[in-house]
Order: sequence, then C-alpha cells, then structure tokens
Amino acid sequence: MDLDQLVQQSFADVAVNKGMSRRYGSRDRAIPDYVSDWLVTRYASDDGSCDEQRIGEFLARHLPDKKQKQAVLNEMREGGEVKILDAYTVRVDIGNNRLLLDAPLLDVSNGGVDDEIVQQYPLLLHGNVWGSGTLISSPRRDDTNKHEVRMVAFKPMQTSIVDLDYYISQRRLYTLDQWRALLVGSMGYSPDFYSPRQQMHLLTRLCPLVQARTNLIELAPKGTGKSHVFSRLSRYALLIVAG
Repeated sequence: MDLDQLVQQSFADVAVNKGMSRRYGSRDRAIPDYVSDWLVTRYASDDGSCDEQRIGEFLARHLPDKKQKQAVLNEMREGGEVKILDAYTVRVDIGNNRLLLDAPLLDVSNGGVDDEIVQQYPLLLHGNVWGSGTLISSPRRDDTNKHEVRMVAFKPMQTSIVDLDYYISQRRLYTLDQWRALLVGSMGYSPDFYSPRQQMHLLTRLCPLVQARTNLIELAPKGTGKSHVFSRLSRYALLIVAG
C-alpha cells in the first residue's frame, strides 16, 4: 500500500487531498488554504474530481465580494438571515460591558455577538478566526432604537482542540520513513524532493510547538510570510523570533 492510500485509510476523517485543492480551490479569493481545503473536501467525489460549479455557487452565496456587500446587508435589514464565511474577531468593550463583532468581509465593526458563542469558541477573542457565521439585523441591546449586525451562530473552520490520542493510535500503522514523509507533506512540501536529513531540518521548524523552552530563529527574505506564519503560531509556543 502506498502512502496516499494509507493516509486515506487511516485518517479518512481528517485527510485532505492537497492536489485536488490546488486544482479546484478558490483562485480569485483571498482565503486561507484550509478554507479552500474545506470547500474541496465538501464537494469532492470518490473518483478524484470536484464539482466546480457548486463551489462557485457556494462562494457567491457565502463569500460575497465587496460589490455584493450592500445587497447582503439589505437582505439582513429586511429580516433575512445570512451565512457568511469570514475571518471573525470579537473584542471586549469593557466600558459598556458588551462584546463587539468585527466581520471584515462586510466592513462590519462594533457589531453584536451572543455571549454563548464566545463561551463556546473563545478563540474568537484572539482574532481572525475563519468560519461560517450566521448574521442577522437585530436591535442593539444597549439602545433598542438602533440596529446592528449580530452573529447568532458560528461554525469555525479552525479548531483549538486536537485529539492527540487519535493520531497516536494511528501512528502504529506507519513506518518511521512513512510517518516522516506524512509530516513533511502535511507542511506543504513534497517529501520526494528531500533527503531524510533535509526532511528532518524541515520538521525542526515545529520544535517550539512540541518542546518547551526551545528557541527558534527563522531566516528568510522579506515578504516570504515569516511574520504571518509565526504570528499565528506564537500563541502555542513560548518564544518564536522571525528574523
């Protein structure tokens, strides 16, 4: 059994075909790769193809561009409920004892959000959490004469909970070389182009995430994504410096 077949068999619920994602994923939308992966996985067929028309329709409905913003807001104003994929952020307005929602796709700031959502998904307080938010127009709780965009439901595409026992149990199905190749491939590299030693150098970049008090300096040219990557990882590690 080759590695791809083994991955599909042992990690069927969490495996993503990155080749399919590159072929069929959103090319004209500024969205993270894992959002494209989610879309492709949602509309993938067993034969390795994907329904591009349905992906396009889904994006048009749930990931509108700026030209559609007013139409979406008007749908809410008329009493409609919309589901929008966006990078949501929740801020605390301590002075008024309320939570504020930012939905950048619709240029919404200082919107409302139900407390129960933040209690269930506290990662929203860290900012820029991609997911499907159900939005409505609702009277403001501190001034019922005014309306605001309010999130009443949320389904994240990111997770703060990882079932390590699941991955540990499946590890026994792999040889050391296969497991190393799987990790490297999961980082976005093709293990076929790297020697075992080079693969280990790539995996070393993950050390601060699994080993306490490990310092790492990342050196690369300007504009290659160092700050972006490590700003997303720094909450999980003690110290990361991008140079």
